[in-house]
Amino acid sequence: MKKESMDKITKVLIGISAMMVMIGSFMKIMHFPNADSLLLWGFILLTVFNGIEISRLKKIIKGYEVEKVKNE
Repeated sequence: MKKESMDKITKVLIGISAMMVMIGSFMKIMHFPNADSLLLWGFILLTVFNGIEISRLKKIIKGYEVEKVKNE
């Protein structure tokens, strides 16, 4: 995948999981049923997607560092 499309996909997935956490917390405050599961899945997905994004950004940074060393 291209970098721009991967950026958009990860931003959307992180946004959706963050919304799940926010909606789950509001439902938890209002004592709705199944709020616990929505909140739990939101946190799990947020952790997974952020981990993927961090590893992807580390690879990009490492590529820039290798380019910098080659140019010197």
